[in-house]
Amino acid sequence: METELRLGNIRDKFDARDRPLYTTDEVQAFTALASESAPGAGSPFVLPDLPPVYNQGGIGSCVANAVASALRYAHKKSTGTAYKDFEPSRMFLYYNARVNSDPVNINIAGNPNAETKARHDGGSHNRSAIHSLLMQGVCLEALWPYGNPSSDQTTHLFEHLDKKPNPIEPEDWNKATWQAKGSSHLNDPKALSGEKDIIPRAIGYYRIFDPALAGAVGGAAASPPPSWEYNWNNVPTAWLEKTLLDGFPFVFGVRIYKDADLRISKFTPGGVLVKPPTNKSEDMGGHAMMAIGFDSAKKLFLVQNSWGSTWPADITDASLKGRFWMPYEWFERSVNNLPCTYDYWVIKTS
Repeated sequence: METELRLGNIRDKFDARDRPLYTTDEVQAFTALASESAPGAGSPFVLPDLPPVYNQGGIGSCVANAVASALRYAHKKSTGTAYKDFEPSRMFLYYNARVNSDPVNINIAGNPNAETKARHDGGSHNRSAIHSLLMQGVCLEALWPYGNPSSDQTTHLFEHLDKKPNPIEPEDWNKATWQAKGSSHLNDPKALSGEKDIIPRAIGYYRIFDPALAGAVGGAAASPPPSWEYNWNNVPTAWLEKTLLDGFPFVFGVRIYKDADLRISKFTPGGVLVKPPTNKSEDMGGHAMMAIGFDSAKKLFLVQNSWGSTWPADITDASLKGRFWMPYEWFERSVNNLPCTYDYWVIKTS
């Protein structure tokens, strides 16, 4: 029996504190440069030395898988650490992403229903998962292994927290934990164990959106401005190309539609997703993935998924297994006034 291809991405909530990847001056400079270039110029660009393709199995943890992939790439880029020597726990990341997505209602210390809510396999937000790297760090996969809850007797997803290290304050964090430097934990005094971390690194995370929108609506408690979901996610493909050329993959969310369902869509033998959504598409849910390259001549982004290295079955190019080419249409189109792709994030470490 084949494992169901799960989704699990939830659109980010508004947060005026989001830090833009580019400044206004940088955007103006590379936008002008792009306008002077011949349309479709250049060869396909793919980031080098990519991390292995994950398989999220029957768990709605696509966000944790995409973020773990981006973290591994950033960590290897900044330190040279081999992928086999740094395998962050996706279960730890997924759990804390759910805790951080609703910190008022999911309060481990003060809410008796906290564990029930945090255990629920209902997906997570991109920002919440990435922010958890700053607030809680992430233990290694060896400490909290990944597994399908229907078959893995040591993981059980989030059903029995006593069978695994406490996901909030594990006693042996100082032995097997990736954490940011102390200066990055100003808002979380419990985050550091007080002992030397196994991989003490500074981490930064940035949203790709118009820097003119940043800070224009007040502080953390500011109300969402009108049409913010459209404006914050209406990102030119040239900006996304620039991010990749600068050496960084980006995590993003995509809506899955009944008439353009990634789980059953057709691909060309060369790995191009055939069908774009239409304005009358029925929304079936969200999925998170990581963009790793582009072909400006053919108007395609190369995307790494988390449904295993045998997906999609109809691609004959073995080098693309687990990855596919996604037309720019998906990044430029909106359905019901909401962009089909959204919540673009970049992770940097040093």
